[in-house]
Amino acid sequence: MTSIIKVDTIQTAAGGTPTASSLGISGTGKIGQVVQTTTNTKSTSNSNSFVDATNLNASITPTSTSSKIYVAVTCAGCRRTGGQNYHTIDIHRQIGGGGYSSLRRIENGLGYSGVSETVSYQCNGFLLDSPSTTSQVDYKIMFKNETGNGEVHINNDGQELSQFTLMEVLA
Repeated sequence: MTSIIKVDTIQTAAGGTPTASSLGISGTGKIGQVVQTTTNTKSTSNSNSFVDATNLNASITPTSTSSKIYVAVTCAGCRRTGGQNYHTIDIHRQIGGGGYSSLRRIENGLGYSGVSETVSYQCNGFLLDSPSTTSQVDYKIMFKNETGNGEVHINNDGQELSQFTLMEVLA
């Protein structure tokens, strides 16, 4: 015979949100959840202001304020110039709709010159974030062309594959 217990919410005696350790579950340092998005959609910018990389965003809701979020990103693509070109790719974070802020620069591209020059690249970035919240945390990749000359691309021809992965590390 099997039994099933279904509840909507579990609270501590003080009315707070329980952690794995307060429930007697040894989960410290283990992965609680994984969210991943992949895309081969081309993103283009000739702006020297940050713009969103298409489909390179993900959200996660930590189960505890002591949880950390491991962020891993691989951007595949190409930067193309119409003169001098210098690009920047960053990981940005927003907690509970409070506005995005840059967490980590994952690529500072070198300057290239030449009207038809195209240079392929792949960049990888990793970050262990401590958002200290149980609210939804949104992460995204943003990029810009530092000089505003020519264009920079992520997934230039739609055949590259970029990945964005979030993992909750239980504390």
